[in-house]
Order: sequence, then structure tokens, then C-alpha cells
Amino acid sequence: MRFFAEFGAPNDIVGQGDIDSFDYLFLGNFVDRGTKSLEVICLLLALKLRYPDQIHIIRGAHEDIRLNKYHGLAEECELKLGDEPSEANSVFSMLNRLFEVLPIAAVIEDKVFASCGGIGPTIFTLSELETLRRPITLKDEPSMKIQKAVTEIVCQAPSENEDQVNRFLVQNGLSMVLRARECVADGIDELCRGTLVSVFSATNYGGRHANNAAMLTFRKTFKVNGELTSKCLAPMTNSSLDLWLDDRRRNDLERRPATPPRRRI
Repeated sequence: MRFFAEFGAPNDIVGQGDIDSFDYLFLGNFVDRGTKSLEVICLLLALKLRYPDQIHIIRGAHEDIRLNKYHGLAEECELKLGDEPSEANSVFSMLNRLFEVLPIAAVIEDKVFASCGGIGPTIFTLSELETLRRPITLKDEPSMKIQKAVTEIVCQAPSENEDQVNRFLVQNGLSMVLRARECVADGIDELCRGTLVSVFSATNYGGRHANNAAMLTFRKTFKVNGELTSKCLAPMTNSSLDLWLDDRRRNDLERRPATPPRRRI
């Protein structure tokens, strides 16, 4: 909401809206990243319904019942909605069935491969991804090549090996890999000579890192090291944990390990 308030939100009000000029791409991990999981995912789904051709939502590591059952979403559903997460028709269960049919990656203007986790050591082609059928259940120990690639794209530690990144880009005729899973101090970080970019959109991650958050805008004429614009937010000085958390939940959140931000260079 701070990004929308500061830089503009998708709307179609004459003279104010930008939805006819911009597409919005959200790179996953919508839940378990604070105390507003339900509000965030409901807002994104409402925007998708309102602007189906301009709002794009892809799956992240925490859009997975193996994680969100224990890291916040299930408890939010229980506390805020009186939900019973174990029931098949609960809000929690229905959200996770929805997560399983979300796309796992996107390609921007035939140049940028975007996903939550970036790419891993399993090199694949875009045509291989297109053969996947949804719903997709993520596996702890995938056996097939494409299943390994999917797990890496969505939720495993991303590769920063420049040779691997370049091989993937050349094989698929692309220019850049964009990922969102890693917390970085300035909200954005460029690696591998600009062909691998991390963008992170939550300020003060975990309440302890004081990191900035960022969003990116691409022009259709985008080239690597060219027309890529970042917009950043600094942490709020009066940020605190929301009051709806009880003491047990607050302690759980404070103990939860957070990805340390990459240091500023």
C-alpha cells in the first residue's frame, strides 16, 4: 500500500489512472511476510479480477501449504476469520488450492525471465515450462529435471553463477533474470554484470534488518543496463508489530529467522 500511495495505484479513473499504460507483475511471497497476509492476497486477487489483462500474479515459495501452514497464513485465517485450516472448505485450504494453479514465472517483453526464486543449477527451456500442467504440487526431493527446475524457480536458493545465468539466457534468447526472494539492503541489487537482478519489496524485513524496499519499471525499449528504473521506500520510523498478535504469536514471529540483507556496496 505504501508503494501504491507513493507512486500510484492501478485504477481507471479518467485523468488519474495508469492501468491502460502499465502492466503490474507481482513476484510471489504474498503471505507469511508480516501480519497482513490475508489483506495482501485479497487485494491482489481483487485487482486481478478487476483488471485481468493488466495484473499478473506469480507463485512464490510461501504460496505452498508446507510453509504457510506454519509461518503465518493458517494462524491469520484462524484468528481473523474463525477459520479451521484443516477443513477442506476452509479459506486457508481454498487459498492453497488457488496457489497451486498460479503461474510460476513470467517473461517481460520477450527479454526478462521473472520468478520468485530466479533460476537454479537446473538449466531448462521456456518451452519445457510451457508443457507443465497445473495444479502444481511442489516437492521436497523432485526426481525429474523439470520438477527440479520448478522447485528452484519458486523456492530454492537462487544461482549467482554468472556462467549458469548466461547459459540460461542464451539458450532462451533472453537478456535478464529478475528474482524477488532475497532480501537486499537497498531493495534492489544487480549481479552478474547486470544480467541478474534482485528486487525486494518489504521494508525492514522481519522487523530487524532496516532494509529499503524497491519496485522496478521496464520500458518496452528495455535493454540490459538500459531503461530500468527503480523506485524505493525506506523503513517507517514508527513501524511496529500489529496489535492483533497475541504474546505467543509475537514471540514466534520474533524468533522466526529472516533472510539477511545483502550488504550495500
